[in-house]
Amino acid sequence: MTDREKAIVMAYTGIVMLKGDKFKVFHGYVEELFGREVYTHEFLSLHDEIKERSKADFLKLCEEGKNNEETENWNGIHAQITAPKGTFERIFNDADDI
Repeated sequence: MTDREKAIVMAYTGIVMLKGDKFKVFHGYVEELFGREVYTHEFLSLHDEIKERSKADFLKLCEEGKNNEETENWNGIHAQITAPKGTFERIFNDADDI
């Protein structure tokens, strides 16, 4: 899975897949979704909109994964449609890992 794909999954599910220096890939993806600079302190208030804006990319990844035998880890990931409540809060409560 590429870092871009991880950023898409992270944006849609809220599951942290990019930490440290790689967090900038996720940040850049969010800015791409919004077409503007997005500050990290905005992520909590934008989490529902981030999820909604990344939905098409996430579903496209899931569909590609279902059709690609090399990405068996994608099988069934489309079932993770809703991130648990508070997921984005958990991302930013542990800021040392990011």
